[in-house]
Amino acid sequence: MNLKKIKVPSSDSIKKLLSTDVSSLKNVKKIPKALKLDLNSMPKNTKNVISLDIGTEKIKIVLGRFSKGRVIIEKAFMVDTPEGALGDGTIINSMNLAKTIEGVLSIEQIKVKEVNCTTNSTAIINREIVVPAAAVDELDTLVKYEIQQYLPINMDDYIVQYNVLEEVKNDNILKYRVLVVTYPHKMAKQYYELINNCKLKPNILDVTYNSIKKLAGSMQSINEREYNLGDTTAFIDMGAANLNVNIYNGNKMEFTRIIKSGGSIIDREISKSYGIPMEEAEKRKIEQCNFGYDEINSVIRSVVDEWVEELNRIIQFYKNKKVGNKLDKIYIYGGSSNLSGISEYLSSKLGLKVEKIENSGNIEFRNAAVTSDLNRYLNAIGAIIRL
Repeated sequence: MNLKKIKVPSSDSIKKLLSTDVSSLKNVKKIPKALKLDLNSMPKNTKNVISLDIGTEKIKIVLGRFSKGRVIIEKAFMVDTPEGALGDGTIINSMNLAKTIEGVLSIEQIKVKEVNCTTNSTAIINREIVVPAAAVDELDTLVKYEIQQYLPINMDDYIVQYNVLEEVKNDNILKYRVLVVTYPHKMAKQYYELINNCKLKPNILDVTYNSIKKLAGSMQSINEREYNLGDTTAFIDMGAANLNVNIYNGNKMEFTRIIKSGGSIIDREISKSYGIPMEEAEKRKIEQCNFGYDEINSVIRSVVDEWVEELNRIIQFYKNKKVGNKLDKIYIYGGSSNLSGISEYLSSKLGLKVEKIENSGNIEFRNAAVTSDLNRYLNAIGAIIRL
């Protein structure tokens, strides 16, 4: 494939791309008392876009649109991520990634050009801070000043976005509790250039926990049961390399953490125990996992127990952050959530209801779109939504 030569994107064009949708993490002119999603204010109709969720092992691609509070999916498919092309959200081999994406879009006969892309990485730093209440034009300066006191980074290397979580009073002084997200400028540039190299049009660059926030905010039901926006809920993306833990209260992003472990760690441990290739180890994991007490399930449980230890630490940290913090339920999704018995095992270990997402009332599949593996496409589906 001959990649067309593109102009190096300017700083302003990258910031515009990112803030096109992560601006929903940004400030608002008037802080509402309840940050609930108003479906009536959403766009009544949008055209189809391509949405990309590029993981370490799989590239998830969704073709769809957001209309009247629902995500309409025309197609959803996956392709293997080229080996060594991506590491912790950083693009290592853009040419191989572009060739793979361009090739599968051609096979699937996708003619749409506009692309929304959602990513996550430990390099994307988020912190919760408290700043004095201020007007919009002053709040930007206050947030950037305060975050520099917390993070030993060169702010010129990052794009800063933030979300005002709530108003608080401290010594009778009104303040804002703010979630600040710093996105590496270099990483944004990588995705901008990747999409251009695919001969596509960059439309939105999002972060996965914001994609899921938008999707959850318009959910009325999960697995054919009512989804209560009044609950505090954790959504855990169980990928190959990481577990992304995101806690929401209603439509507010409360907390997010990344656990540096995932399904590929189980594959590695099975491979070592049996002296078999990673591909065979993954196959045995999928076929034989039941959280029993035979040899292979003992290997699986040893890794998952490490996840449980980290999850318990994260949950306890969240509860200790503020009086009244609680967690009502956990939803899991992503490739490793498909392991047989994992929902029940996690529930027994964490002492909370854990459920794999099988379907959602605000997602509608059309034509030949595949629905059997919905939980692997949720990040990409959420990135379609524009608020």
